[in-house]
Amino acid sequence: MRSSRSLLSWLLAALLLLSLAGCSRDPVVRKRRHFQKAESYFQQGKYPEAIIEYASALQIDKEYAEAHYGVARCYMKLGAYSAAYVELARTVELQPENQEAHVQAGILLLANGNFDEARKHAEFVLQPNPNQVDARVLLADVYAALGQMYDAFREMDKAIKADPNRPSSYLNLAILQGSAGQTGPAEENFKKAMAMDPNSIAAVMATGEFFEQLRRGPEAEALYRHAMTLDPKDPRPRAALVRIFLAQGKVAQAEQFLQQAVKDRNDLESMRQLADFYLGIGDLARATFQYAAVHQRYPKDLLAKKYYVQLLIFSRRLLEAEKLNDEILVRNVRDSEALLMRAQIFLAQDKAQDAADLLDKLILVEPENALAHHYLGIALDKLGNRTRAESEWREAARLRPGLLEAQQMLVQLALQSQNYELLDQSVTQLINARPSTPRWYVYRAMAEMQRSNLSAAEGDLTRAIQIGPQSPMAYSKMGLLRRKQDRFKEAEQFFEKALDRDPAYFESLQGLADLYMDQKKPDAALARVKAQVAKLPNNTHFNYLLGSLYLRLGERIQAESAFKNAVAADGGNVDALVVLAQLFYERGAVESASGCYEQAIRTHPNDPRAYVLLGSIREFRGDLDRARELYQKALRVRPDYPMAANNLAYLMLEHGDNLDIAASLAQVAHKGMPESPAAADTLGWAYCKKGAYTLAIDLLEDALRRSPNDAAFHYHLALAYLGAHERDRARTHFQKVLQLNPNDAHAEQIQQALKKLERG
Repeated sequence: MRSSRSLLSWLLAALLLLSLAGCSRDPVVRKRRHFQKAESYFQQGKYPEAIIEYASALQIDKEYAEAHYGVARCYMKLGAYSAAYVELARTVELQPENQEAHVQAGILLLANGNFDEARKHAEFVLQPNPNQVDARVLLADVYAALGQMYDAFREMDKAIKADPNRPSSYLNLAILQGSAGQTGPAEENFKKAMAMDPNSIAAVMATGEFFEQLRRGPEAEALYRHAMTLDPKDPRPRAALVRIFLAQGKVAQAEQFLQQAVKDRNDLESMRQLADFYLGIGDLARATFQYAAVHQRYPKDLLAKKYYVQLLIFSRRLLEAEKLNDEILVRNVRDSEALLMRAQIFLAQDKAQDAADLLDKLILVEPENALAHHYLGIALDKLGNRTRAESEWREAARLRPGLLEAQQMLVQLALQSQNYELLDQSVTQLINARPSTPRWYVYRAMAEMQRSNLSAAEGDLTRAIQIGPQSPMAYSKMGLLRRKQDRFKEAEQFFEKALDRDPAYFESLQGLADLYMDQKKPDAALARVKAQVAKLPNNTHFNYLLGSLYLRLGERIQAESAFKNAVAADGGNVDALVVLAQLFYERGAVESASGCYEQAIRTHPNDPRAYVLLGSIREFRGDLDRARELYQKALRVRPDYPMAANNLAYLMLEHGDNLDIAASLAQVAHKGMPESPAAADTLGWAYCKKGAYTLAIDLLEDALRRSPNDAAFHYHLALAYLGAHERDRARTHFQKVLQLNPNDAHAEQIQQALKKLERG
C-alpha cells in the first residue's frame, strides 16, 4: 500500500502535468511563447527566423500589436521597407500609444516622399509629449524636405533644447545646415557630434559625406577609412570609398578594393557589396553571377535571395526565379516583395491577367503599396485597359513621388495618347529628381510646343543640348520648333545636326522631308531622303518614308518598289505591309495584297488593322465565314476597334444574324468613329431593322450629309422612311438609288416598292 506522502506526490505531479497541458492549450501562453522566441531570434540577428515566430503568434492573435511591431522591426533590418511600413501601420492602428512605431512609420513615409502623412505621425506623438526628440527630429526633416528650412531649424532647436546631450540631434542639424548651404555652421556641428560620441560611425560617415559634397576628397576618404576601423563589419564605409573611387573614374581600383574585401572578410556583406557594385556599373551578367554565389553561400539570407530573384527576372531566367521566389512564399505567404516578384514573373511570361489578379489582391491588403499599383498599371496596359493603367500609375506616383518608374510610365502613356498636360506634370517630376537627363527636358518641350509656349520649349531644348550634346533627340525637336516658327533654314540645320549624330534618326529625316514639302520643294525632299537611303539601304523606316513621298507625288510604281524594300529590310514593318497591300489591291493583285495582310498578322498579331483589311477582301470575294472570323479576331485584340466593329455589324445585318449583337457593335463603331458616314449608316441600318425608325432616320440623314452620293445610304434611308410611313420621302430616296446606280443589287425590290407607292 502506498504511503500518504507518495500519494500526495503523485497527485501533485498529476496536477502539474494537467496544469502544463492546460497552459500549452492556452492561446495567451502560446502566443507569448512564440513572441519570446521571436524576440530571442531578433536579438541574435536571425531576422527571418524571428519573422516566422512573430507570424506564428499572429496566427493565434491577429491583433497582437507587439508581434506586428516585431515583424516591422525585422523587415526594417532586412531592408524590406514596404513590408515594414505595412506592419508599422497595423501596429499604430492597434496600439496608437506606440510612439516608436509612429516615428518609424513617419521615417519610411518621408523616405517615400509622402510628406503630409509623415508629418501627421510626428505631430501625433508630439501632441501629448512635446519633448519626444525623435518625433521632433522627424518633423524637422519633413519641413526640410518641403523646403521650409526656417521651420526645420526651429524644430531642431526644440529637439536640442529638449535633450542638449544627444549627439544625433547635432548631427541631424548639421545635415540640414549642409543641405541649406550653411557650410560653416554645418561643419562645426558635424565636428561637435563626433566629439560628443567619438565612436559613432553614423557621425563619422555623415561628416565624410559632407566633405565629399564639398569636394574635399582626401578628408572624406580619411574619415571613411577611420569608420572602417570603428566597425570593420559595417559595409557603409567600404561603399563610400568605392563611391569616391568611381567619382575619380577609378573603376578597376574600386573593383579590386571590393574583391580584396571579399578575400579578407569572406562574409555576406562583402560578397553582397561586390554584387551591388557590378549592378551599379550596369554589368548585369556579373551581378547575377555574384548574387548566385551569395545565395549559394548564404541560402537563408532573405535579402540576398530577393536580390538574386530580381536579377534572374531581369535576365529572363524565369523558371529559376519562380522556383526561388516560391521558396520565399512558402515560408511567408504574405511577403509583399515576393508577391510583387511573382507578378513580375507573370508579366515576363505574358500572363498579364494573372499578374493583375494577384496585384489586385495584394492592394486589397496593402492599399499604400506604391510598387503594387505600379506593376498593376503595367499589367492593365498590357491588357489594353489604359484608362485604369493610368489611374494606377497616378496612384503609385501619389503614394511615392520618388518612384520614377511610375512617372516614366505616365510619360510613355502621355506620349502615346498625346496627353500633353499629363506629360508636363510627369516629366517635371522626373526633371526635379534627375535634372541631368536630357530627354526629360525634350519631353517637357514637346508639351510646351503643343501649348504654343515656344520660348519655354526653346529653353528646355537648349538645356537638353547642353547636357547631352551628342544626343540627336533635342536637335531634332529644335528643328521642329524652328519649323513651327517658319525659321526654315535654322530648322534644316538642326535636323542635319541630329542626323550627323545618328544617321538612322528617323524623325529628323521625316522633318527634313516635311520641311521641303512645306516650301513646295518636292524634288529637294525626294533627293534628301534618297541620299539617306543610299547611306542606309537596309533601313526599313527610311524606305517607308521614301515610298510615302513617292505616293504623295503620284509615282505609284516607285512607291511600290520602296515599300517592297522596306518590307525586305524588316518583314515586320506593318505600316509598309499595309500600304503595299493597298497598292497591290488597287492594281488587281488581290492574292499579293492578301499575302501582305497575312504577313502583317503573323508578325504583329496584336495590331487589328490587317485583320480588318484582309476581312474586307474576303468579304468582297464572298468568303463570309473567313471575313467574320477576321473581324472577330480584330475585336479580340482590341474590343473597341471601330472599323472591325462596323464591318462585323454590317455583315451581321446583311445576313440576318443577331440584331441586338449587331446593334451593340454598331454603337461601338459609331462611338469610335463619330465623323464616319459608314458608321452612322451601319448604326442607322441596325435601328431600322429593329423598328426604331426615328433614331434610324437621324443617323442615316447624317450619313448622307457627309456622303450624299452613296446609293446604299439612300436605300437604307428610304426603308427607314417607309417604316415611319413617310411615303413621299421614301419614294425620293428610292428614286435617288436608281439614279445613282441603275444596276443596284436592290434595283428589282426598289422598282416593286415604287410601284406600290404609286398605287398608294
